[in-house]
Amino acid sequence: MAKDRVKRPRRNTRKTSGRRSKTPLAPVNYILEQGTLIELKNAKKRTAAHLRYYWNYFSELAYQRGRIEDEIRQALNESCTRDFELKRWQRVVKYKYSLHPLSTVGSVIRIGGRFNMGKDVNPSLPNFPALYFAIDKDTALQETLGQVEVEGSDISPRELALISPKSETIVSVSGRLEHVLDIRTTTSLRKFTDLIKNFELSRSVINQARLLGQGVPEIVTTPSKLR
Repeated sequence: MAKDRVKRPRRNTRKTSGRRSKTPLAPVNYILEQGTLIELKNAKKRTAAHLRYYWNYFSELAYQRGRIEDEIRQALNESCTRDFELKRWQRVVKYKYSLHPLSTVGSVIRIGGRFNMGKDVNPSLPNFPALYFAIDKDTALQETLGQVEVEGSDISPRELALISPKSETIVSVSGRLEHVLDIRTTTSLRKFTDLIKNFELSRSVINQARLLGQGVPEIVTTPSKLR
């Protein structure tokens, strides 16, 4: 294949008779990327092989979860905390949504990267709305802006995100939730992992992983490993 090159002129830095020469040297070529048609075809084959492996890996586990779906739901429900109280938690929305700060419409938009898009994970799971809160204002802003404040920098996270304070609304929310699954603790995950720890993968999937250099694929067996 043809090589991609970029030409950058390099000026002469030698001194002639005490003066810097203004005559440029010949352009210097820097190779950005090179390859052959065979290498491109092999790369596509490797990509396809990895996709097949991960799909098979996912499908086998999804099938086993589906067989005990009712037990999983019951285990998660039993692991929930009751009457969880929120005190002055924070939520940031764009100013144009100020009249509906607790709306969940945006969470079910397919392009958003949220895990509550159930059907994208498993056809038997319904999509469900999600409402995002943060325990303090700084965290809420961080999740919205997606920028880290750099110590000593004159540029604020809002400026990096090209957002003006006038275009955002921050609301304080207090209330009580009947059921909360707190995945920060291993205790709340124990019943779930007890159900899935004995799942098995076929010899075919294990061999696929080894051929691709992935090692032996793991099964989650403990709450700590799940976290």
